[in-house]
Amino acid sequence: MEHDRGISARLVRLGTVRAAVLITTASVLASVAICVAIYLLTGTIHQPRWDMFVLPIVVPVIVAPLVSTGVMRALVRVEALQRALAGEVAERRAAERELDRLAHHDPLTALVNRRGLARDGQRLVAQARAEDSGLVVVALDLDGLKALNDARGHDVGDQAIVDAADALRAAAPGGLVGRLGGDAFIVVVPASG
Repeated sequence: MEHDRGISARLVRLGTVRAAVLITTASVLASVAICVAIYLLTGTIHQPRWDMFVLPIVVPVIVAPLVSTGVMRALVRVEALQRALAGEVAERRAAERELDRLAHHDPLTALVNRRGLARDGQRLVAQARAEDSGLVVVALDLDGLKALNDARGHDVGDQAIVDAADALRAAAPGGLVGRLGGDAFIVVVPASG
């Protein structure tokens, strides 16, 4: 089965025109071989008759186009299915990456959320243990965010959260910055010694 798939893949890669020539040639040779085998088995090879010369010409002319046309149609279908499948696989992978991003990142700030912190935090802890170093963890929240939202609206409060996230990201370029929700943030950075 693996061998058949390998041959099909190679034929598809050859291109339809080259595959058609290859298949037609193989069909003609197979037809001639069949005719010669018939003559040898029936013992008529030593008694020349008109069909002895006609069959090797007529059979390939009839059989080869039928075989090669059917095989070419199948190859074209296989190629179209491969392209469609590759497109679907690419779309699915992109959708999975987007779902992973949505599951692990805050939509407002693009910082990691609680799930992302748990996943990436475990990686940082394992790395710190392997390097026999420590981590610095800073938890903070924005004072007065509720009052800002009440006085100036949620758009202004959201912008304050985004600005705070940008400032934390800039302050800890090698660390992990996450939003726990609301006005709560966490920063995890490797200890410097």
